[in-house]
Amino acid sequence: MTSLEKPCHLTKLSTELILLIADHVPLEHHLDFACTCKRIALGLANVLQRHREAHEKYKVASDLSPYTVVNLLRSAFGYGDPIPAWHVRSFELWYDRKSWSEWKMLDFQNHPADDSAVAYEPADLMRYGDLETYLEPLEHGDSTGEDAEAARVQMEEGQDAPLKAVLIATLPRLLDVKFVPHPIDCLFEEQPSTLGWLQTLILEQIKSSDWARTPGLHNLQSVSIGVLARLMRLPNIDSIYMRNFSGYASGMRSSECDIDYLPSRSSNLKHLWLDNPDLLDYHDQGLSEAAEALLTVSLRAGNEELQGVKSFVNLLGENSGETIQSLMSYDYETTHRSRHSRASFDLTEFSDYEALQHLSLDVADVTGMLSEVLKEPFIQRKDESDHEFNLRYFVNALPETIETLTLWTYVKGMGRWRREPEVGDSELEELEKILVALMQSGRCSNLKAIYLERIDRDAYRSSHRKIHFQEAVRVGRTLGIDVHTLTNRRKAIHDIEWREAPDKYDLKTGPWGARPADWVFSPYTGRRESPGCRKCGKCEVCLTHYTKELWESVEAE
Repeated sequence: MTSLEKPCHLTKLSTELILLIADHVPLEHHLDFACTCKRIALGLANVLQRHREAHEKYKVASDLSPYTVVNLLRSAFGYGDPIPAWHVRSFELWYDRKSWSEWKMLDFQNHPADDSAVAYEPADLMRYGDLETYLEPLEHGDSTGEDAEAARVQMEEGQDAPLKAVLIATLPRLLDVKFVPHPIDCLFEEQPSTLGWLQTLILEQIKSSDWARTPGLHNLQSVSIGVLARLMRLPNIDSIYMRNFSGYASGMRSSECDIDYLPSRSSNLKHLWLDNPDLLDYHDQGLSEAAEALLTVSLRAGNEELQGVKSFVNLLGENSGETIQSLMSYDYETTHRSRHSRASFDLTEFSDYEALQHLSLDVADVTGMLSEVLKEPFIQRKDESDHEFNLRYFVNALPETIETLTLWTYVKGMGRWRREPEVGDSELEELEKILVALMQSGRCSNLKAIYLERIDRDAYRSSHRKIHFQEAVRVGRTLGIDVHTLTNRRKAIHDIEWREAPDKYDLKTGPWGARPADWVFSPYTGRRESPGCRKCGKCEVCLTHYTKELWESVEAE
């Protein structure tokens, strides 16, 4: 028998010994160990089955059941099987329980819980030894012990917020966290929420720079709804989606503490999405300087009055203009906001943006600013008409790197049913000439798409005798540029990738199920929506904008 034919002694190992060896093998190498030979694979069959079950059950975990939080804590801290905690990649938080009577399965129909459900006994959920271990992340750094004691009191009273914050901080492979409640509503309650405790843990790690104690915070890449300043300091944070962002209550408020711990170029954040922000200029300096390589910034309208956006955009350009690829504003044409409080910019604010690919603009800012520029006494004019100057100025104002341009128009409310657009036929005709000049200039050589449906829909017309933007559509078609209008039904040439915000369909533990497969992304709202009639030209909605004859004339082209 040659040396190559000698039997492998691993095949003689008992199953018990194989399992003992597996206890000392890192979890991520269990599969590699099982692939050593058939005997090892057979001995690890139960271990691999536990991996499969944990992946299926806990890959996306939540606090719908209080048992999930406690079981994962025991797993993460070594009191139980370590495999479940290792498989958690995303955690969805729905509700902070305030007492032991609320430790029941969350019922979406009877929030917070079904009163007929049997409450769990405190003794069944944690032991004193466990509790002492769970408090350890709150006892390091500069903490005086007050945080740990406050957390102990809350835990003993049945409040699960400290437990969930500690769990998020210690899950070894956590990448994504979604807070379903509105964070600002619960941040400043007498008893801190999960998000409040998470702030405390993050601040302690920032002070000590010892992220090894909190692997969940170290690895976290995506947070949906959070406290901005401290979350931006997570070492591997990639994206933050924050709903109801407030300049007065955001974690970057006048507190010197948060500003001090968000120095220039200190954050690895790549994608920032602010949903329903109210005030940006209160702390725009810290926001705009903090990220080392910010790629996308998105603002979406809600019920709040947005202020400070112009200075915010200017500072973003000064500090991150070499990296930002997308600057989008969504839903700011709706009727309940005043004109001064929407996401509007001047063309002059984009001179520092060297990599910008996706941009959203209010068309009134384009036409209005061109009119203002013409009045400047020191503006350099060639031997050209006002119209020729406008064309040249607009074409040269946009960054050469632009790939998509989304235009919308503000519509002011006039009672319940009436609306007063700011753009009419003459402005639309001038805009079309400007866009045609932009496409034909070749300056923006990467231009792929121009989106005009919302302007086409919302602009004021004295009559519907003419379909707008037909020349722009024809020129775009010739040059390989998609010009999206209400009546252009041709299949798009380019498939654009957008940065999307999470919505209810992204909550895997929620009651809504999967998002309909045929929904498409809207560059006007920043979310996926039903495609509707797909510009059929026959339904009531289509005939509201153009007559049947005009729709048929488009078909005949």
